Amino acid sequence: MDQCAVSGARQGSGARRRSLAWLDTESQRRFGNDFTNLVLGQQRTICDDICHAPDAKPDFKKAARFFAKFRDLTAGGFYTTPEGMKDIGYVGNVALASFDGPPPEALKKLGLA
Repeated sequence: MDQCAVSGARQGSGARRRSLAWLDTESQRRFGNDFTNLVLGQQRTICDDICHAPDAKPDFKKAARFFAKFRDLTAGGFYTTPEGMKDIGYVGNVALASFDGPPPEALKKLGLA
């Protein structure tokens, strides 16, 4: 994620940097400190305003769109790590001793049984 945020080679990196800078600007405006130096409750106050784009106030719509994208990138990054794959029970490309086909319930639901 750090590389994605600072790399000029990636499309949209300027927008990400501006959006991250917005967090600090908003943090300074509200609380007189950069976002990373705020206490958790202060960080949550800002995040609550941008965490759901459809409910965001007009002044926060752009930040809310960024937040949604950044959250998606972060989740995608986590769930492609060994820890993330373990978290969701993903076993990946593992050879099976045998494969008996789909369960009868699935075939029935698809009208194939």
